[in-house]
Amino acid sequence: MREIFRGPGNRDGVIDVAVVITDGQPTDNVEDTQPEAFAAQNDGIRMFAVGITDNVNVFTLRYLSSPPRNLDENYFTSPNFDVLQRMLNTLLQEVCRPNTTVVTRKQL
Repeated sequence: MREIFRGPGNRDGVIDVAVVITDGQPTDNVEDTQPEAFAAQNDGIRMFAVGITDNVNVFTLRYLSSPPRNLDENYFTSPNFDVLQRMLNTLLQEVCRPNTTVVTRKQL
C-alpha cells in the first residue's frame, strides 16, 4: 500500500490518508498485515480502519488505524453497508480533519 503514496500525484506538504475497509479478519499475508500497517503509519500515512460485519476483530482495526486509535475517531465499526452509509459523514469529518502531529514508530 505504501507504494501508492510514493508515485506521481503525491504532493509535498499534503498529509497522506488511507482508509482501510475490512471485515476485520486478515486472510492474505496475515503475518505481514500488522508490520505493514505500522510501516505505513511510520511513513506518515494517516490511517483509518472501517470494519464491516458483526464479526470484526477490534484489535485488527486498532492496529490498522493511526494513533490515538479511538473508536469513532480513527477506527469505525458497522454491522453492514447500510449502516456504513449513515456513518460516512462522521468518517469524512475525521479523515479531512487537519493533523499536525507526526507519529513515529517509537510512539506506536
